[in-house]
Amino acid sequence: MTDDRAVLFDLGNVLVGLDVNMFWRSLGFDGPEAIAPYAGALRAWARRYESGEFATIDFVDGLGTILDGRFTPEALVEAFDQIIREPIDGMAEIVARVSARHRTALVSNTNELHHHGSVRRVPALRHLHRHYVSYQLKVMKPGREFYEAIIRDQQLQPERMVFIDDLEENVNGAVDAGLRGIKFVDAASLEKDLAALTIL
Repeated sequence: MTDDRAVLFDLGNVLVGLDVNMFWRSLGFDGPEAIAPYAGALRAWARRYESGEFATIDFVDGLGTILDGRFTPEALVEAFDQIIREPIDGMAEIVARVSARHRTALVSNTNELHHHGSVRRVPALRHLHRHYVSYQLKVMKPGREFYEAIIRDQQLQPERMVFIDDLEENVNGAVDAGLRGIKFVDAASLEKDLAALTIL
């Protein structure tokens, strides 16, 4: 491995698929009308969890309250885990190749449950050298503080870092902080983008 550059990979819809609807289906909710009374509160509560405001046990307790006490904590954790789907085709191979030559890291707005679940189930994560996750940093993309925390830890000039994310606003945040940005579409396109930067 060389230490001249760092390549930073987002998690959701870059290394692994996400499907929030699987949470609802797992609990037996059928269609948008059944979900609607709870969806907004769930999104806000999950975002606070991703921001590291409280521990997993408190998140699960809050989920139970939002859903009117209808489900056990175990059922809620199992359903929440279902949001993490299958690894994105081709990404484990790309991450392995990049990690053999450069510093690599996970850079994700995520929470403790999904982070730990992904470590178990997503092969690409085995190759990454560092994990920068919002619930631990207590800041979130696209906030500038997120990128600055990574720059400080890596001790590299930001232009020596390549940031990969599926969301335009997160890529723009990285570029504003001085990093190079790539908007992820699929593994084949990413391979070409990384080759153009002589990363691969």
